Amino acid sequence: MKRHVRAAIALLDGLGTRGRALADARQADLDAWLTSDQASHRREAGHFVRWAKRHKLTSLEFPATTWHGPTPHHRHRGRWA
Repeated sequence: MKRHVRAAIALLDGLGTRGRALADARQADLDAWLTSDQASHRREAGHFVRWAKRHKLTSLEFPATTWHGPTPHHRHRGRWA
């Protein structure tokens, strides 16, 4: 939960440095933030943007990311030995 709040704050701060609020941010503003060094918690920021769009607080688009499950543990047998 805290990481989602941190992500929202990071995104809103990033938009603020560009002189934008969430309601008037353009897609180019979001894209610039996503590719900047200041962007943290990108995945969680996506949850915030999609939530904000569902609630008509923004028109920004943030594509959903696909989760491919946990990464396999290559030393599985050794771990149990």
